[in-house]
Amino acid sequence: MDATSGYADVNGLHMYYEVQGEGSPLVLLHGGVQSIDLSFAGLIPQLVGRHRVIGVELQGHGRTADIDRKSTSTALAGDVVALLDHLGVDRAHVLGFSLGAAVALELAVSHPDRVRSVVPISEPVRPDGMHEELRDTALHATSTRMPTARDFADMQETYAGSPRTPSTSRSSWPRRRRTPPS
Repeated sequence: MDATSGYADVNGLHMYYEVQGEGSPLVLLHGGVQSIDLSFAGLIPQLVGRHRVIGVELQGHGRTADIDRKSTSTALAGDVVALLDHLGVDRAHVLGFSLGAAVALELAVSHPDRVRSVVPISEPVRPDGMHEELRDTALHATSTRMPTARDFADMQETYAGSPRTPSTSRSSWPRRRRTPPS
C-alpha cells in the first residue's frame, strides 16, 4: 500500500494525517512542538510491514493549524477518535511520545473501546516521575533532556515549511531521521 495523506475536518479542526502500510492499525502521536517526521521518521519503516501506520499531526503542530481551543489531552484524544471515525477504523494500537503519550493515555482511559493497546513513551504518570530539570524551568538551559537549539530549529523549519491546506497531498515519510531527546 502506498502512503496517502490528507486532512480530516474533526471537532472544528482541519487535522493532517498520513497512512502507510497494511495490517492492524497503529496510530502514532508525536511529541510537543514536533510533527510526524520529527518524532517518527526513523521508526515508521520498521512498522509498515506489520501495521497500517496512521501518523497524526495534532492541533497546532506540523501541517495542522491551531484553533481557538485549549490544547488539552482530552480535546486531542477526541480529535484522534474523530479521525479514526473518518478513516473507518474501529480500534487501533496507539503509540505516543511525550505529548502524544499523554494523549495515548487519555485515549486508553476515556475511549477504551477504541484502543487495542497503548504504548506511552516519555510521559510520567506521577509528578515525582518527571525529571527535576523538566519540572523546574530554571534548569531547562542546562538539561540534557530538553530539546537543543538544533531541535528547535528543526521544529521551526518543519512548521514554517508545512502548508496547512487540503490541497497538500504529498507524503512526507520518511524525510529525516530524528531521535527524541532522552
